[in-house]
Amino acid sequence: MLLEVYRRNGSWKVRNRSAGWSGGLDALVTEHGVSVDESPARTPAPVPTPEPARNVAAPSSATVDGGGVRTVPGEAKLSLVKREKLNLQKREVAKVLLRKGAASPVGRVVLVMDNTGSMSKRYRSGEVKRIIERMVPVATQLDSDGNLEAYAYAQRFVRLPDVTVADADTWVNTYVHLHGRHGGVDFDAIGGTNNEIPIMEEIIGTLDKGATAPTLVLFFTDGGFHARAQITALMRTASAFPAFWQFIGIGKSSFGVLEKLDNLTGRLVDNAGFFAVENVDKLTDTALYELLLSEYPDWLRAARQARVLSWPERPAGTHSRHRARLLQGKPDCCRGRRSDGRRCANSARSGRDDHRVPSR
Repeated sequence: MLLEVYRRNGSWKVRNRSAGWSGGLDALVTEHGVSVDESPARTPAPVPTPEPARNVAAPSSATVDGGGVRTVPGEAKLSLVKREKLNLQKREVAKVLLRKGAASPVGRVVLVMDNTGSMSKRYRSGEVKRIIERMVPVATQLDSDGNLEAYAYAQRFVRLPDVTVADADTWVNTYVHLHGRHGGVDFDAIGGTNNEIPIMEEIIGTLDKGATAPTLVLFFTDGGFHARAQITALMRTASAFPAFWQFIGIGKSSFGVLEKLDNLTGRLVDNAGFFAVENVDKLTDTALYELLLSEYPDWLRAARQARVLSWPERPAGTHSRHRARLLQGKPDCCRGRRSDGRRCANSARSGRDDHRVPSR
């Protein structure tokens, strides 16, 4: 299979798949646990497993309440108990976004999960399943269709079906595995050691420069990232694309270049964050979502200023002061939008009720 043709956000796109690869000596020794840091090794192609297409539905029918909490259609299928738990988690996500001045940056959320042998204890204990379940509230608030776009990676990677709010329980039982064939996916085929380059290149390849919709990448790993030169070069390249990379280190291993991202020079904007935690289960929802999302709103403002992320189309009658307030981390209307949905002063004078940030 050479090419994938898919549709996202109303546009047709073409992605190079190139199933099958021959990686040479560097890839061979890396497969057996030898680190080849600075060598320009050929990048292995994705595992030749049938890849499900991204579910891009018609315009979302999601609703947002006065507290900035977004509800997507799939939530109606949940039991009352699960819906109450999800609502509490969504409110914690919304609190972080509102406090940081990013009320509704809806776009795309990508989940990348470490599928290497060193993660075996965390897979057996169910920790990985619980991590993914706790990412669903983030997607309901930030993804256009409320779903998580999911990948598993090791030496190679595999694209998994989207995680939906309605079927998250079934999803984690079907696709959270280190070995064997599950749900039509051969997890042994992606190897047992880590190589971040192919999955990072894949995600960058799905991004469009200057897009109005932001992408948040949630990248979970328990260590590695030894190919310093290649990874730093990729992060510099990625800084020109509308995506923020939030890396989450699990455990006490060395995380290599990830620990130095804050000092990485040569980027258009600071496009990445990193934190490490020994056990994600020990974090409260409040603490977890604060760590996950505290830098994302800052990147949104910086990316728009640098024109890495385009402004939404400017509707007639809106005001440039909206943009200035957003860049300052203030509510995105001239005198602050009320939680009851009432219009701001400029909106009332113009007779319009549109508070989207105008384009440049």
